[in-house]
Amino acid sequence: MTPEALARRVAAHPRMAHLLRLAALHGPPGGWLGAGFLRNAAWDWLHGREVDPDAADLDLVFHAPGLDAAPFAARLAAAEPRARWEVVNQAGLMPAHDLTGTIALWPETATCVAARWEDGQVALLAPHGWEDLFALRLRPTPAFAERRAVVEARAAARGWFARWPGLCWA
Repeated sequence: MTPEALARRVAAHPRMAHLLRLAALHGPPGGWLGAGFLRNAAWDWLHGREVDPDAADLDLVFHAPGLDAAPFAARLAAAEPRARWEVVNQAGLMPAHDLTGTIALWPETATCVAARWEDGQVALLAPHGWEDLFALRLRPTPAFAERRAVVEARAAARGWFARWPGLCWA
């Protein structure tokens, strides 16, 4: 799989494309659907499984100091009540100056991915690149290099190796 192929698959998936369009329409400016929304879909496709974007929370993240996430969360919930929207302003939560920098601080490199609807197509973001995601490799980000146990506990608690048996540790 390549980033371009992933973007095409996301755009062709009716539910994923719908959620991205809703996020662009009702979410915060500069928002990205990150983490499990894109990671889980890629791993499902790589395992030959159906993708269910409603199986996990929809982490819509943005970086705008002083901007309240609550009104966007309410608008999204009204527009699509079935979805479990989690709208989070990353500004001030982590020591980074922009959204790409904060996403790069999430626990696993394969989780540091996001998508959004932009100019009629799917745009993708991966601060650590795509190799680990597409190789089904779990690797702590540099921010979690000394806290690998946290990453291992997340994988165990969420049943990642049972759901995606092709995963391996880096």
